[in-house]
Amino acid sequence: MSYRIIAFGSDGVGAFASALMLHRLDPKGNLVKSADLFSGSAFGAITALALANGIRIDEILGSFRTKMAGFFASENGGDCLYSSAGLQAEMGRLFGVARLAEMPRSAAQVMIAAERQAAGTESQWDTITLGSGRSDNFTSMLLSDAAMSACSAAVYFRPHELEPVDDPKRGRFRAASLTAEEVGVAAIEYAAEHFGVESRDCSVLAIGTAVKPQDASASTASLAKEGLRGRVQRSWRRMWPFSRFGGSVQAAPHMMPLPGMRKAAQLARSFTSVKVPLEYGYAFDECGSIAALEHAVEQYLLSPESSAAGAALDKYWDTSTDTELRTQSQRWMALRA
Repeated sequence: MSYRIIAFGSDGVGAFASALMLHRLDPKGNLVKSADLFSGSAFGAITALALANGIRIDEILGSFRTKMAGFFASENGGDCLYSSAGLQAEMGRLFGVARLAEMPRSAAQVMIAAERQAAGTESQWDTITLGSGRSDNFTSMLLSDAAMSACSAAVYFRPHELEPVDDPKRGRFRAASLTAEEVGVAAIEYAAEHFGVESRDCSVLAIGTAVKPQDASASTASLAKEGLRGRVQRSWRRMWPFSRFGGSVQAAPHMMPLPGMRKAAQLARSFTSVKVPLEYGYAFDECGSIAALEHAVEQYLLSPESSAAGAALDKYWDTSTDTELRTQSQRWMALRA
């Protein structure tokens, strides 16, 4: 029996591409209906929390399309670029007063990744997972607070605080910079710890974005196109904790060393990675890129890589209960015709 995990790892506006990719490869919702655990980091956590809460993927996409610009509309000044008021208002609208602990055992569960400030320090932040596991320390958290904890990226927003911050079930949180693959591996570990699932029973679908390999001239053109602000902000995003917050500059931590991540992925029944290739890395707050992200998803669906991913899903994700559903690889081949 396969334990199915869908993982989202895109930062900021890239989460739109990941959600759209799932919608395009699964228009009838069969993958979503068969999933046992949704997981995500940064804005990908919004998608994971919403799907686990029964919100349709088209409603999630509608939120990103119409509300995302509002997440970054209010300049904050001081130690961050934006007020979190717009983001918090939309999370409250999406999730209301639902809590992680209220996820029914018979339905899909959820796990998100975030960073939590270590007790008694100002500069040490630990990458953690939190979710609906009954033994999870943070199950009393509202889904809206969980989303804010995962989305409050340093430089862009202030950390999300749940008072008292020294309570082991509360704290000060900010976004973790993890790939979809890293989130998928963290979800395997979470399922083992909280639901007693063997890693060899896990089938993981990890959806994210990646910048296409470029030659030197193309890279120079892309840098000129995106502008200085986007380049600087992306550099900041990969270097936490920041010196401006009193810490030394260092590389963003992974959930585990890369060799360990590969080993964990190899232990799973299957690990399918779908990465939407982008011309360049969009800034966290580059809301004007929605149309370009839609185009990137459509182009990926026409690629040989999409057919290979569809074949892997056919093999490891049994959606045959819907007799009208053609296999994923057949659908991709039809899109390419």
